[in-house]
Amino acid sequence: MRRRLNTCNCQLCLDVCASGALSFVDRQLQLDLKKCTGCMACGAVCPSEALVTQCDLEEVLRTSQESAGKRLVISCIRKKQLSVEEIAVPCLAIFAEESLLALGMSKCSSIAFNLYGCSECENKEAAARFLQTLRRVQGVAAEFLTAGFSVSEDMELERGEDTADRRSFLAGLRSSLATFARDRLEFRATPQPKTSGRRIPVKVKIIEKAIASADVESQAHLLTLCTHQLSTSPSCTGCPLCTGICPTGALRIHGSGAEKKLLFISTRCSGCGLCVSFCKVAALSLSLSPLSG
Repeated sequence: MRRRLNTCNCQLCLDVCASGALSFVDRQLQLDLKKCTGCMACGAVCPSEALVTQCDLEEVLRTSQESAGKRLVISCIRKKQLSVEEIAVPCLAIFAEESLLALGMSKCSSIAFNLYGCSECENKEAAARFLQTLRRVQGVAAEFLTAGFSVSEDMELERGEDTADRRSFLAGLRSSLATFARDRLEFRATPQPKTSGRRIPVKVKIIEKAIASADVESQAHLLTLCTHQLSTSPSCTGCPLCTGICPTGALRIHGSGAEKKLLFISTRCSGCGLCVSFCKVAALSLSLSPLSG
C-alpha cells in the first residue's frame, strides 16, 4: 500500500507484531529476520498481503471442503503431529476472520484447534489474538458455521481417536520441520515485479467463494456481514484517481460526462482504504465489515 501511496498511514502489521520484527524505514516496510518468530499475525491483518508465508491457506480450505463428515484437527507445526490426518500450519495466528468463516462453512463435522503448549510458546500473544478472532467469528457469524469449532489445550486432543504408527509419525514430523524451516527462512518482505493486472488477496477470494456457494437467502446476509461498504458524497467528481489507486479493481467509472458514476464492487474490496486516502476532494468514506473486527 505504501508503494502505491507513500503517505498511507496503515501500520496494522506493526500493531500486532509482538516481537518488534517489523518497522518502517524511509516509508518502506523492513523485516528483521532475527527477531521474527514466524507467528504470521501480520499476514492475517494485512489487507494487501504484503507479508506472506509458504503455507497455502487455500489448500487448507480445500482440505476442509473435501473432508465432508470428518473431524479435522488443526495445530502448529512446532508441535508433534501424532495423527496423519492433522493439519499443521506455521501458527494458528495465520487464520484471519475470513479463513475461519470459510472453515466454519465447510462440510466437516467439526474442527478442533489444538493450542496445547501455546501458553508457553514465544508466540503466546499471537495465540491469544487468534482466540479473540475465533470468538468474534463465532459471535457474528454463528448462523453460517455448519462445522462446529472447538479449542483444546489438552494433550489428549493431539492424540485423537486414531494414532499413527512410528514410521508415519516420523515422516510427518520430518515434513513439518522442513516446512517450518522453509517458512522461517523465506518469510521476507521483498519487492514484487510490476504487472499490468490486479492481484486479488486470498481473503477477498475466500469471501467471494463463500458468498457464491451460499443459497440465495443467505447471500444477502453474507454480503452485509463480510463485505466493506464505500460511500460517496456529492463532492465526488468522477475522476479516475481512486480507480487507479485501488489494488484489487473494486472501483470503476461508468458512463461519461454528466452521467459519469463511480461503481463499487464490494466483494472485491480488501478494506485497505487507499481510495479514501487518495481522494483529493475527500468524497469517499469506508465502513469495514462486521466480520473484520
